[in-house]
Amino acid sequence: MRSIYLNVMVYNKSAKQLNSKREFYGHGFGLCKKALNLAITNGSNKVFEELLQDFIKQQLSVQNENNEQIEHEIDVSKISNLARHKGKS
Repeated sequence: MRSIYLNVMVYNKSAKQLNSKREFYGHGFGLCKKALNLAITNGSNKVFEELLQDFIKQQLSVQNENNEQIEHEIDVSKISNLARHKGKS
């Protein structure tokens, strides 16, 4: 939420949108660093690693499904000559 106080917009931290890749990476690495430090401190390295591996597998699966869906949506009838490649000049 935002409020206006003496003509100055004030954003609280939860309302701030992470609108750039750089901000997202900074925020993400901060979370990873905190989680990694907690895993090391509590001796739960294996649990943390398994959690990350499961997340990676899940995201790769979603990515593969999206790629397959895009491949099925391509209309081959719009391609003039399948055997001939027309590259950029």
